[in-house]
Amino acid sequence: MCLYMTTLARIIAQQCKQQGSCRFVQLSATCSGVSDIKQVVTQAHNEQRMFKRKTILFIDEIHRFSKLQQDSFLPHIENGTITLIGATTETPSVQLNKALLSRCRVVHLEKLTIENIEIILKRALSTLDVQIIADAVNSTELNADANMPLIYIESEAIQALAGLCDGDARIALNGLEMAVKSCKVQNNLRSDSTSSASGHVTITTEHIKMGLHRTHLLYDRAGDEHYNMISALQKSIRGSDQNAALYWLVRMLESGEDPMYIARRLIDAAAGDVGECLEAHVCLVVCVTMFMQDYQTQWH
Repeated sequence: MCLYMTTLARIIAQQCKQQGSCRFVQLSATCSGVSDIKQVVTQAHNEQRMFKRKTILFIDEIHRFSKLQQDSFLPHIENGTITLIGATTETPSVQLNKALLSRCRVVHLEKLTIENIEIILKRALSTLDVQIIADAVNSTELNADANMPLIYIESEAIQALAGLCDGDARIALNGLEMAVKSCKVQNNLRSDSTSSASGHVTITTEHIKMGLHRTHLLYDRAGDEHYNMISALQKSIRGSDQNAALYWLVRMLESGEDPMYIARRLIDAAAGDVGECLEAHVCLVVCVTMFMQDYQTQWH
């Protein structure tokens, strides 16, 4: 499972409210315990007995519950007292009980595409009173109409922001809002002021990069992304795609991966994936030298 689970929970809650046939309860495993679960189950029993209404229980970050806490759901799921929806950013088969998984269906939510992020950003621009322009238009063209908005944004800047947020709409929206507010502050503009000949501002790609300060790439040194990226690196080497291999290598280093781990995997790739040729032996020597150099830097 991936991002936007809280949004999904709100959609389900709204549907339950409109239909009136289900009761929706939301808890977070970071601040709830067995006592909270028992309270919800008791209320669910009463709702089912008195009003014939089912209860949907949404648990955010369900992987934070211990194995014992997860077991407390089992009898109530089996007898139909509650319908459990659990959200987690971790691997369910690792973090959740097998007994609980056998009674649930795992749905993996993918990241939003760049096109999806662009659609969301364009919808938000109307709320912020920002107009899109194709490129950097000179000030005389912008100032020709006194009724035009104060702030503009280049279409390339929207594309750049959509690519930098790594499929997370919240990061994209926060980055857009930060860029707009910073431009207003720098140019002494107020959101309720009227347009003037000197008041127009254009947000460029540089403003977006300054607002984010870094590319927000999701990474974990012990989870799925750790193994996905090192696998992508080795597959790129195996497929003789040097650009892709360099991309995954730099992305892992920028995300804080241990260089020693990367060096060990590159040695494996040099020995097994490059092939039996002169270049393979040279590559292996370079990888071993890099590994030893990094080892001496860390321990001596």
